Amino acid sequence: MSTKYSKLHIEKAKRFLEAAENDLEDGFYDASISHSYYAMHHSARALLLLIGKSPRKHSGVINVLWQEVGSFSEINEDDVKKLSSALRQRVECDYGVALEPAEEDITREIFNNAINFVDEVEKELKEWENSSSSTG
Repeated sequence: MSTKYSKLHIEKAKRFLEAAENDLEDGFYDASISHSYYAMHHSARALLLLIGKSPRKHSGVINVLWQEVGSFSEINEDDVKKLSSALRQRVECDYGVALEPAEEDITREIFNNAINFVDEVEKELKEWENSSSSTG
């Protein structure tokens, strides 16, 4: 499977990480959580494209990643749990009407999880590229 679209998803994930960092620094915690989640989401889509899977829904991405977690060396069940948790937080931030915005410590944790997730997916992509170039 070509890594072209996987790379495009990683580029988009990095743009979301940059936005999440800016939001965090500016105190826009709800927006930072949303951007952090989308960085993770696009990274997860990049992974799944490597194995020919492209679920349409956010929940589908997580479900398929749960099923396929053993196909990857850099991603484990804890990473998928963090992705799932970030989705729940993102939904609350985007659609909830709580009077209190997200807290800084929770926002920072999700942001750091997103950084790690994107980094792990990038390592995975490099492994796939190296293995396909050595076999091709």
